[in-house]
Order: sequence, then structure tokens, then C-alpha cells
Amino acid sequence: MKLKIEKAMLVYQAGIANVFKVDKITVHHNDGRNARRLLQGDFCSCAMLASGMELAGTEVATVYCNRTGDIEDKTWSWKLDKAPFAKSIFRVGINFTKPTASGERLRTHAQLAAHRGGAQ
Repeated sequence: MKLKIEKAMLVYQAGIANVFKVDKITVHHNDGRNARRLLQGDFCSCAMLASGMELAGTEVATVYCNRTGDIEDKTWSWKLDKAPFAKSIFRVGINFTKPTASGERLRTHAQLAAHRGGAQ
């Protein structure tokens, strides 16, 4: 089965990340976002999925939510530098500003692992 995903959001939480299929790129749950979780896992795995989706033509945005539990219906934040785990965030798509010290975008698992200090 093929699933055409036009928009997705990579959402970081403390210790885990999520990739959601969304109808609208927005941080507000009551603004037509209609988030449906595709993956919940470690930061690297979710960033890799989101990066691959972007390469395949999906519009992707990166945000965070510093809450526990199910966050599908919570308000998220664009202010990635304010997240307590900001140094561990790999930004994909919209809100992509400073992924590495050199300013290059990381695309492969090896590059992600090297950036994070080893294999995940």
C-alpha cells in the first residue's frame, strides 16, 4: 500500500521524537493540523524518516513539545533553541537553521551518527 504524505512534522520530546502526518503545518492542534503519528522513536530514527520523507517530496517541519504522554492534541513550539534538549535536535525542513557547526545539512545515517557522537 502506498501512502501519499504531503505534509509531515518532526516533533521532539524529552528523550523521544515523533513523526506525524498532518493536514496543515502548524503548532496549534485546533488549527486544522489533524496529526496522525507515523513513528515514535529515538531522535536519530525520527530525523532520518523525516529527512527521507522530505527527499521524497513531503513538506516537513521540525518543532518540539516539552510535555510527556500523547502530544497529538497538544500545542507544539517552533522555538527549537528554547527546548531543554536543543543541542540534540536535528532540524529537517521548515525551521531548519543550524544543523552543524559547518552549516551543512546532514543526510545519511553515518553523518547523523558522527554528528551525535557515534552510532545510534
